[in-house]
Amino acid sequence: MRKKEDGYYRGSSCKYKLIAHIVFVTKFRYKILYGKLDNDLKKIMLDLANENDWYIQILETDIDHIHILLDYHQTDSISNIVKILK
Repeated sequence: MRKKEDGYYRGSSCKYKLIAHIVFVTKFRYKILYGKLDNDLKKIMLDLANENDWYIQILETDIDHIHILLDYHQTDSISNIVKILK
């Protein structure tokens, strides 16, 4: 487990803060993200973040896309994070 110190995380020999802004868009920008689907999708994203020890600072949805501001480990690759969240 990593420790947060003044907004930064400290490893054994480093200090870091990695934040990614990820946007997922529905296919053909179909307007389907509202109501129960919106709430279920947010819950799934938060559960995945907790399982992988990531911290979602901001999670907002619109009718056709999702914005995530994600704080993650230095050992995680952003491509793997996106693959897991998709």
